[in-house]
Amino acid sequence: MTLRFDEISVAGENPPQTLHVGGGYAPVPLPTRFHVREVGVVEGLVRLVAHDGRRLSATRGQLATWSQLVSEEANPDYATQFEMEFLDRALRPASDTSDAAFTMPVEDDLFGSITPHPPSGFGQTAEIVDIRPLVGWSDSPVDLTFDAMSRDRLVEVLPGVHKVVADLRQLFDRAVDFLWESGSDDDRARLDRKTFRADFQPMGVTIYHSADFGLDLDESNKYFEDGYWPRINFRADGEPVELIVMA
Repeated sequence: MTLRFDEISVAGENPPQTLHVGGGYAPVPLPTRFHVREVGVVEGLVRLVAHDGRRLSATRGQLATWSQLVSEEANPDYATQFEMEFLDRALRPASDTSDAAFTMPVEDDLFGSITPHPPSGFGQTAEIVDIRPLVGWSDSPVDLTFDAMSRDRLVEVLPGVHKVVADLRQLFDRAVDFLWESGSDDDRARLDRKTFRADFQPMGVTIYHSADFGLDLDESNKYFEDGYWPRINFRADGEPVELIVMA
């Protein structure tokens, strides 16, 4: 089954469904529990109606931009987090909406003024450049970014982000330990653990919509090919759960 309105369509009678919004945007996977029965366009917004009566109205740009999540394999809460993230899209900034409420600065006691904006090329909707003055121990710049999320959600995750910054030394140590343990037995046999740890510096922290986060590590291409670097994904409670390779 395909529900269609002009170039807006939902493919699939049963979940998992996919939303097609046209205009050069990639297809949008839909959460299993937001089972769409009606799709249309109302006053320029895509309107989705689920079988349980819930409604979502958003621009195509809002719907087509999503936040990263810790992968399903490492994340028992993935389905719930994906649904929450999807429902948040109607409130976040995008290139095709001009609602000033979405980009109103957030005033924070630790970070000062944080200004949300439409997602960058990497998907972030807010960033703080180089938090070294707050960290106090890193020899290299550490950027803090908020992956695609609404202003309201940014406010909700900020208390947890304060703790991430306060605990960054310990989180960095856990990240390097997790990376070490992710290597093969042969890798560990030929490397000195102390030297391995010394080869890494924190590079950036990305806060996901779920409040889980990723810690990027800089190793000056000693262990990864040029243009690639390791990111250790953490649950919001500070437990490292997966390694992904960024490019």
